[in-house]
Amino acid sequence: MEEEHKCSSLVKISIPPLITSIEPNCFDSCTSLIEITISHVQKISAFAFSGCINLGNIKIPYSVKKISSEAFQGCINLYEVHVPSETEVDRSSFCSITKVIRK
Repeated sequence: MEEEHKCSSLVKISIPPLITSIEPNCFDSCTSLIEITISHVQKISAFAFSGCINLGNIKIPYSVKKISSEAFQGCINLYEVHVPSETEVDRSSFCSITKVIRK
């Protein structure tokens, strides 16, 4: 299987409670991914969801303490993200997203 197609059919993911970090490039280029559920994750690493062009709006839970650079780079259909005000967010985490709501 070619690396670029490793998750091309993945549509929805739910990160299990035991997972506390989403590693770099973990879901990179999962072009069919439209929904993610994050519960106990504390860190979203660089390029974790890069290139997930069909990812819809997401709400980052309070458990997330850090979102690294370009974590959601190229997510062209992700136009609104809800992020807790306590979460440390790199300036380029949401570089192609229109609306980031801090609460």
